[in-house]
Amino acid sequence: MLRGAAYAGLSLPVIEGPVLAGWLLRQAGLTFAWSDHLAVMAAGRIRLEETGRGSVLFGTLDSIAWPASTTTLVVPVRRDEQLLVATVALDALELPPDAANTAGEPVTRGVRLDGVPVAELAPTTLAYQAAADTLSMRSALARSVEMAAALQRTAELTIDYAGRRVQFGQPIARFQAVQTHLARLASEAQRVAVVVDAAQAALGEHDDPQLDPALVCAARTLAGEAAIVCARMAHQVHGAIGVTMEYPLQRFTRRLWEWEADDGTAMRWARRLGADALASPTRAWQLITGICEQRVLQSAQRLE
Repeated sequence: MLRGAAYAGLSLPVIEGPVLAGWLLRQAGLTFAWSDHLAVMAAGRIRLEETGRGSVLFGTLDSIAWPASTTTLVVPVRRDEQLLVATVALDALELPPDAANTAGEPVTRGVRLDGVPVAELAPTTLAYQAAADTLSMRSALARSVEMAAALQRTAELTIDYAGRRVQFGQPIARFQAVQTHLARLASEAQRVAVVVDAAQAALGEHDDPQLDPALVCAARTLAGEAAIVCARMAHQVHGAIGVTMEYPLQRFTRRLWEWEADDGTAMRWARRLGADALASPTRAWQLITGICEQRVLQSAQRLE
């Protein structure tokens, strides 16, 4: 679903809903309705207090994505070292004026919680830090899937345009400088697809899939790096038409720019991947050969 929506250029809060809020609610045994639940990932220091009128929350939320598309926020809360899951009715908050991110998608920033009543509060069996790490990894992999699809569509649009746009009596795709951009676009899109597919394949078919942190970090790092490079090259090939609202390219490049910074930039994920690779002398080689071997086996199975 994520891949198809991103490839089509659709704006949907799928990550904030099913991927994150759904997972949190499931850990707490709470009911999930994906049409009106959104998780708050960018939560600042949230404090839970018990009062005579029930549980309330204090603190600041860095941002709330898609505020008009939800009625309930799902907030991870720490009690000692345990994860609690709290839900808050959106109409109980005083929201700042709506804004939009680089992709043109709705977001509200700097939301204060001053004794906001909790609608539901449930404990989980998870440690808070472990759960926060899992949430971050789920978000990173989901975003990598979206970015891989957007990169693929960006490359296709650019290659098609270069083949049809005629300048000096011939398609611009015949000029060497443009060919360099097209080759780089195609190779970057494929490179990201390889590692994203590997990270997805590692999930298996379990009811509660186990993420491979190294593969997720690799996917998110490559996707983030390619997002900036490919969006720039695509606009260089398209020229002025690429920035017009009527032409579909900006629906993908603006999202690539925005997504690259979500949950940390490529540099942050590269540092984490490097730390994982240095954890043991053989880890780096296992990461490289493991991804390659898995991709070769998948290709062989398709050929059969």
